[in-house]
Amino acid sequence: MYSGSYESTGVIYSFTKHEGGLYSVIDTELCVNKSVIIKYLKEHYSLVSGAGSDDKNIQYLFTTPDKSTVITTLKVSDECFNVSYSFVTH
Repeated sequence: MYSGSYESTGVIYSFTKHEGGLYSVIDTELCVNKSVIIKYLKEHYSLVSGAGSDDKNIQYLFTTPDKSTVITTLKVSDECFNVSYSFVTH
């Protein structure tokens, strides 16, 4: 776990017990950085249409072309939102 200079921000890494590989990452960011982060995600990943994107709640769903990574965003407070990366194995 990593914590930023702002008390509510940081990164949590999850690993699989069986293989020890990286399973997911949760990155808590400040809402003031929302525009830059969402823009980056839109430029580098595919926004899943019909997933109920909601700018007010910073709720988006992105994926890689091969669907090996799923990225979700969601507002968790008036100050912060989570960017969650899930790595899918077949």
